[in-house]
Amino acid sequence: MAGGLHGHAQAVLDGPADGGGDVRGAGRAHRDRRRVLDREVPGGHLGSQAVVARGVHRAVDQAPEVVDVGGGERGRQRVERSRVEQGDGLGLAGELGERHAVFLCAAAAVGRGVGSAAVVPRRRGDGRKSGAARLPDTWSPLAAVPRARRGAADGAALGASRGVRYRVLGPLEVTGPDGRPVDVGGAKPRALLTLLLADAGRAVGVDRIIGALWGDEPPPTVTGTLQAYVSHLRRVLEPERGPRQAPSVLLTRPPGYLLNAGPEELDLLRFARLVEDGDAAVGSGDPAGGVALLDEALALWRGEPLAELGDSPAATSDRLRLTELRVRARERRCDALTAVGRPEQAVADLQQLVAEHPLRERLWARLVTALYAADRQAEALDACRRCAELLRDELGIDPGPELRDLEQAVLRQDPRLLERVPRPVLPSAPAPALAPSADALVGRQAELDQVRAVAEQVAGGRPAVLVVEGEAGIGKTRLAEAAADGARVSGWAVAWSRCADDAGAPALWPWTQVLEQLDQPELAPAAGDDADAARFRLFQDLRSRLAGAATRPLLVVLDDLQGADTTSVQLLGLLARHLPRAPVLLLVTARTVGEQLPEAVADCLGRLAREPAATCLRLRGLDADDVAALLAAQLGSPGDRSLAAAVHDRTGGNPFFVVELSRWMVGAHDLHLDHVPVPPSVGEVLRTRLGRLPEGTRDVLELAAVAGREVPLDLLEAAGTPAEDALTAMDSAVAVGLVVEGARPWSWRFAHALVQEVLAGDLPALRRARLHARVGEALERRLATTTDDALVERLAHHAVEALPVLGAGPARLWSTAAARAARARLAHGEAAAHTRRALELIDPEEDGAARARHDLLTTLGNDLLRSGQLTEAREVVAEAIGLARQLDDRECLAEAAAVWGSVTLWNWRPHGVVDDDMVAVLEDLLAEREDADDPTTARLLGTLGVELAFGPDDRGVQAARRAVEMARRIGDPELLGRTLNNFCLAVWGRPGAAELRLAATDESLQLAGRGLPRRTEFMAHLHRAAIRLHLGDLAGFEADHDQARRLAVSLGGPEVRPHVLWQAGGLAWLRGNAARAEELTTEAYELFRKVTPHARHAYAAHQFTLRRADHREADALPLLVATGDEGNPLLQEMAVLAAAESGDVAEARRLRARWGRTLVRDWASDVAVYLQAESSLWLGDEPDWASAAESLLPYRGRQAVLGTPSLTLGAYDELLGRIAERRGDPDGARRWWTAAREQGVLVGSPHQVALADSHLRRLAAATAPAATAPA
Repeated sequence: MAGGLHGHAQAVLDGPADGGGDVRGAGRAHRDRRRVLDREVPGGHLGSQAVVARGVHRAVDQAPEVVDVGGGERGRQRVERSRVEQGDGLGLAGELGERHAVFLCAAAAVGRGVGSAAVVPRRRGDGRKSGAARLPDTWSPLAAVPRARRGAADGAALGASRGVRYRVLGPLEVTGPDGRPVDVGGAKPRALLTLLLADAGRAVGVDRIIGALWGDEPPPTVTGTLQAYVSHLRRVLEPERGPRQAPSVLLTRPPGYLLNAGPEELDLLRFARLVEDGDAAVGSGDPAGGVALLDEALALWRGEPLAELGDSPAATSDRLRLTELRVRARERRCDALTAVGRPEQAVADLQQLVAEHPLRERLWARLVTALYAADRQAEALDACRRCAELLRDELGIDPGPELRDLEQAVLRQDPRLLERVPRPVLPSAPAPALAPSADALVGRQAELDQVRAVAEQVAGGRPAVLVVEGEAGIGKTRLAEAAADGARVSGWAVAWSRCADDAGAPALWPWTQVLEQLDQPELAPAAGDDADAARFRLFQDLRSRLAGAATRPLLVVLDDLQGADTTSVQLLGLLARHLPRAPVLLLVTARTVGEQLPEAVADCLGRLAREPAATCLRLRGLDADDVAALLAAQLGSPGDRSLAAAVHDRTGGNPFFVVELSRWMVGAHDLHLDHVPVPPSVGEVLRTRLGRLPEGTRDVLELAAVAGREVPLDLLEAAGTPAEDALTAMDSAVAVGLVVEGARPWSWRFAHALVQEVLAGDLPALRRARLHARVGEALERRLATTTDDALVERLAHHAVEALPVLGAGPARLWSTAAARAARARLAHGEAAAHTRRALELIDPEEDGAARARHDLLTTLGNDLLRSGQLTEAREVVAEAIGLARQLDDRECLAEAAAVWGSVTLWNWRPHGVVDDDMVAVLEDLLAEREDADDPTTARLLGTLGVELAFGPDDRGVQAARRAVEMARRIGDPELLGRTLNNFCLAVWGRPGAAELRLAATDESLQLAGRGLPRRTEFMAHLHRAAIRLHLGDLAGFEADHDQARRLAVSLGGPEVRPHVLWQAGGLAWLRGNAARAEELTTEAYELFRKVTPHARHAYAAHQFTLRRADHREADALPLLVATGDEGNPLLQEMAVLAAAESGDVAEARRLRARWGRTLVRDWASDVAVYLQAESSLWLGDEPDWASAAESLLPYRGRQAVLGTPSLTLGAYDELLGRIAERRGDPDGARRWWTAAREQGVLVGSPHQVALADSHLRRLAAATAPAATAPA
């Protein structure tokens, strides 16, 4: 028997409260366990399903001897690693409680395939053992289930450090040297600590802290309050520090405070280091090691990073930076997986990445490569096609060279594809100390290297001239300042002059400033000389004085040469030709783009370009990465790369423009670039440049600005500008850097979007409208010879902008056409926007206005529903129905009423609601069409089925069935797909629903590729995935989820991605990855909550399920009660169970009495039966749990699945086994648990297998005959 119990004979550690311990014999440990089983748990079950704790398997792997797993009122308890590895599940059940036992044993199963683990109780302070011996005589499930606290097992590596550990990649968690959670206080101290941790190793200014914690209106005593928080944190983080001992963790550093933490203490820094190490491992030829390191890095994520900081701009930018690093780490991991011969796994991860970031060509390229490596060539080509379609539909562009070349390589079956392991460029590690300062020179390293090379030449005795030129704001002066700073550090003398173009500046002012700084007398022309002789004498005088001053290397800077007087410029030209024989470097900056240079300056620069001793540097705009770095410096932390890309596009990389935009964003506390107008300083610079254009050029540029960012010659010509005039104007604009040549032949693109904005914004309203009209008419003539939906949508924009000139007719016509074009590419949100505009343009006095408005309202209602805008859809459809009645038009009424039968995943109505008014309208319409057999009647029947889904009888099911039969006769795939979707919703929750819905989705998906809309196909896959999981078909669930994820890439609407994320979360949950499941379901909720009230209910259900993973059901209880009060019976059952499992059985009974029991007849009816049975076991209601067994029997052999999001509560057989055990039927319990174990294996759930194994071992031990002692 002892051997069968996996090590009962071995000694175990029984440590006192101070962490020490002594060795106890196996016999005593065995007696302790037997006493618990025999005395305290007679045939009972210790709680409901638990799931794998986040990080437990990592903790078990890392702990050298024991793992601290929390403990509740029985004190801290520790799991001995050797017993974890041996699978002492019975010991764990006796000492810690079965639910916690299964929790840890499932972690071991995920980590290494081990069955279960054991725990050892610690001693209480009074010397008595806590744990099993303290259980009450009267058994209840709660008494045997300790409330597990989130301790070291959920954190960083155990035993690696005796210091405090911080976790900010999720909600803030702090653990002490002993691994126990540290309470750092309320919201403000937590936010303060998070802010300091986000910048660990760097001082955070007091002003920034106050702004982050209190916003724009801090209290009068804010400084004292902040100091109190700092003192509190110091006491918490260093409890052993003496009263006069200086702090070593939270330090005072001007201009604020610095928190001292490294990668071993802070998960954020450890994450960055692991990603960097993983990338290095892959790059150095160790992809397997890279996978391990990247897996470890990604496992550190538990949710939204820096959660305590809310939505502040600094937190948002930090969050986006970290999220981007995580995406790149996942990408690099996929590279490594492909390299080690695991392309199938890489494909699965890349498909998810592509679904999350569908416009990133780099990810598509990796997906194609992985698919090809997995011998899925056809799918690789399909991925190329889908990416190309997506880019054209969403952005109007073709794939880049990489993806085009890759597609050709796949077609050729190029063997080099199998050697291809793309290397993503990882963003820099997020250590805050590495961020550039606000005054750092960004993006000019190559130019600085050239400056240094010239300086080395000068220091060696060869004088030189360096000319830095470019447009205003490009960074000429900043580069010169950096050169001067470097020269001073190297011991050079530096003289700096700024050339003033003011009328009052004296002659020779640039050289006068230089000589003053060199302690030389100013230049004075000799009297009586002619002009040339005087100039030459001045040159000789200047040359000799510079040579005399160059006792060490000398740098002379002439900044903004275009503003210098003619004599000074002429002296520079002479000096450059005849440099003094001394270590002198003349550095000249000149604005040569967008400037009409004085003749003397232009001539001088031309001469300098021909001088052997002169070097010319022409500065251009920063690239996107450098703009991102400059933004990071200005905003105080790295920001979103998409924001950086948008700023780069809008500014052309001009550093001055970037800085001015970022200052505007900081001042407005708004990081949304589309909210930022052209800053006045930038507008002034651009208007000055535009004002210097030749006559007629601005008129052409204004037309181009109205036409778009890039404009072809033929469009300008078609809009009324002669080709010769357009070419002349654009040549002038190119010469001054306002536009550049476009991607297509004979096209131009504004160098900065800011130029276009200034040009268009400065136009008077009427002139702007006339220009829009000219462009619109040109596009309309082009549409006469081609069919291009993108042109239709552009034309609609110009027609609306031209309203003052053209009137409402063309704008309404083209807005309606644009809505159709958007709808054709499934962009229902954009279609709704176009339709709204068309509605606004209807003249209520025109003939047929009411009918026209009705038709647009009906169309808009469909678009709103399909884009998830449920609230507005209700109002729009109600107005359409009202107009139909006003018109007394039954066909109009039918069209409007049928909107509510549109294809969907969930019922449009709130839970349990039957809209009696809408039912009456539908039944009235159908009564008139009793003998009809047409599409309208089929749609009305299907809609009635959905409206009656929550009804008490089967009228809705019958109506939906008739709709399907009629659609089959009609033979329209789109209509049949819609009515089958209606039937799925109508029958959901009825007896035999799973089989009926499976047949309906099978039939619908047989129409794929034969006229079934992609949206309908997507919904059918999501429905069928959940049904298949409910029936235990894991492969089918994964296949449908994979297909839905593929389809989601090309579908629009805010309800698409959330449902894919929810199912991905369900799959992660099933596999035991609770952290990933929470991350995905939370992201889905954040996306979906803005468009439907269903989102909050789904979130509450997920929170209940997820919180059971770490025994924190009480955390979910307030949300469950609030949503239960809204009338959702499923959430009411969850609230009752959460209260009971969290230890408050009295509250559970109060909630049960408050709500009673409601018959659930919807998508959750089977889950409700499961929850009611669970609650009955906890509350000890024998009649209830006895009758619950009868209700559960129809679901035997199946999984309790939370609707289409597909989070599983477990196998029904497992719960039936517990009921059998409670009723005194151990044989029946054994049969149920054996079946439950088989189901766990079938669906790939390590938790379900571990839970069933625990039951069976406990049952075997309880029913085994006592061993007879030898004589």
